[in-house]
Amino acid sequence: QRQMCIRDRYHAHAVWMLMDTGIEGRVYNEYWMGNFLGYWLAPRLEMFVNGSLNVPKALMQASHDIRARRADGEGRSMSEQLDRHGVDVFLGTGVPVMPPPGRPLADTTRHVQGTPGWVPIFRNLQSAVHLRDAPRNRPALARVRDWYAEQGVPFDPSVGFEPLVVVRAAPEWSVAHGLIPVDFAGLEAAARRAAPGTREVAQDRLASIHALLGDYDGAVAIDEDLLRMRPRAVGVARRLVWSLLQAGRIAEAGEATDRLASISPPDDAFSHRLVEAVRA
Repeated sequence: QRQMCIRDRYHAHAVWMLMDTGIEGRVYNEYWMGNFLGYWLAPRLEMFVNGSLNVPKALMQASHDIRARRADGEGRSMSEQLDRHGVDVFLGTGVPVMPPPGRPLADTTRHVQGTPGWVPIFRNLQSAVHLRDAPRNRPALARVRDWYAEQGVPFDPSVGFEPLVVVRAAPEWSVAHGLIPVDFAGLEAAARRAAPGTREVAQDRLASIHALLGDYDGAVAIDEDLLRMRPRAVGVARRLVWSLLQAGRIAEAGEATDRLASISPPDDAFSHRLVEAVRA
C-alpha cells in the first residue's frame, strides 16, 4: 500500500520511465516533486526546481508562470520560457479539475500537448512526458525508441507515444503503467452489451479514460451517445464541452455549451465557468 501511495502521489510511472530510458538533460517539474525526482533521476536529469528553498527568485517565478501557462514579465510565452531555460523534458502531472478559488491550475499534463517542437514520449491517466525535438535530444529519442522496443510496445519517433495504440497492442503493459484500469476490457464489453443502466455507467468511465489519455474524439463519440440516452446528465455534458475544446472543435463546443448552460444547476460553478470561457 505504501508503494502504491508513492507511485500515485508522485506519478512514479512517468518518473521511472525517465529513469529506465536514461534520458539526460533538464526536466521541467512541479516544485513539490523535486526531491522525489532528484532521488530517481539525478544526475542525468537536472530538475527545473529541486524542491528545496535554495531556488533563485527569478527561476521560481518562471516555474509559476509556466505552471499557469501565462507569459512572463517580458511577454515570453510558456514555450519560449521553456526554451530560454533549456528544458529538454516536460513532465506534466495531474488531471483537469477545477482548482479552489485563487489557486493555480491543478494539472500540467496537457501544457505542451500538440505544441510544435515537443514529442510525446509517455502518457497515462495522470501524467505525460514530452521531449523537446532538438538535435541535442536525438540520442534521447533513440533511447526511448529502443526502450519501447524492448518492452514490446509500439512507438514511432516521428509521431510519438500514442496511448490508444499502445493500449490495443500491449494491454497488460498498459495496465501496469497506469494507462488503463485493470477492468478496462470489462468496461468495453459492458459498454457494448450490458443492460442499459450498467452500460451507461461503463460508458461514462470509458469516456473519462479516453479524455484523460488525450483521445478527445473518442470521448466525444461516447458522450454524444450517452446524452442521447440521458439528455440532462450535467457531468457528461460538461465533459463533452471540454473534450470538444481540447480537440479544437470550437463550433461544436459552442453548440454543446448551450445545452450545458440550459441544464446546469445554479450552484454548479464548474459548469458555469466553462460556459463563460467558451462564450468568451
